[in-house]
Amino acid sequence: MSVAKTLQAPHIFRLNALGISHSASRRLHNGAATIISVFRNGLAIVPENEPDSRPIFVSSTRTGLLPEHVVIPRRQLSMLMAEGQPGDIVTMTTRRSFSLAMSVTPLRKANLTTGLHALESRIDAGWPTGLNLPCAKIVSPQWEWADTFRMDWQRADSEKLRQLKRLIGRGQGSTPAGDDMLVGALAFLLAWQDAPLERSLFAGLKLLETELSSLTTRTSETYLHHALNGVFSSDLIRLASACLAGNTEKTRRSLTGLLAHGATSGLDSAMGFILAARSALGSE
Repeated sequence: MSVAKTLQAPHIFRLNALGISHSASRRLHNGAATIISVFRNGLAIVPENEPDSRPIFVSSTRTGLLPEHVVIPRRQLSMLMAEGQPGDIVTMTTRRSFSLAMSVTPLRKANLTTGLHALESRIDAGWPTGLNLPCAKIVSPQWEWADTFRMDWQRADSEKLRQLKRLIGRGQGSTPAGDDMLVGALAFLLAWQDAPLERSLFAGLKLLETELSSLTTRTSETYLHHALNGVFSSDLIRLASACLAGNTEKTRRSLTGLLAHGATSGLDSAMGFILAARSALGSE
């Protein structure tokens, strides 16, 4: 179905979505939403009955999928981005929803070592992260938050919890770099079958989950909540699966897709993943 635009203001665009993520589908149960932003490769919408809520991303199949995502045909997206403006309405129908739940893989040291080498070899040590530090500094044992990513958490460790709390929300933008790193680390932990979650930052984040709204942005809070429940972007899911399987080529391709996220969001997520994976190898 092609996009049809009415003459009334605000304009109404009727879409036939190719798919909607489970999380977005629950919020778009009546199919109507308001455009709030138009980007280079997609747009953001909010349900009509939730005007101040977190955004849902709309794009074609060319981009990776986010936890709250609507996929529409390229022709519809092109017309929508050319003619749509914030405040306009979109209504949509779809035939299916899709899951972005992380799949789990047993940790085999040889496979992870191979996958991690493939990942790190494609990241320049001098690339700047969203914390205004080069990648080499982030993976240094002397980095300020190095202990946060180690597998030696104790539930009563108040110092580690304070350290974690200082990292949440650190950085600029709708998803601060500290949060992106935490999401990347969670992607590794939730992909690792039988991961010792109680000895990882997962345990600390679960303790702080009810405080996230006061510690970071609404969008980043949403991604952290999803990550704690095993839901991630498609690029992070592909990266985790490929790296744990020791698939060199797929790991490199997945990183390329992840690095396309934001100015540094993809890189920051990859650094968090690397820190958690290194800790896992050290604790095995």
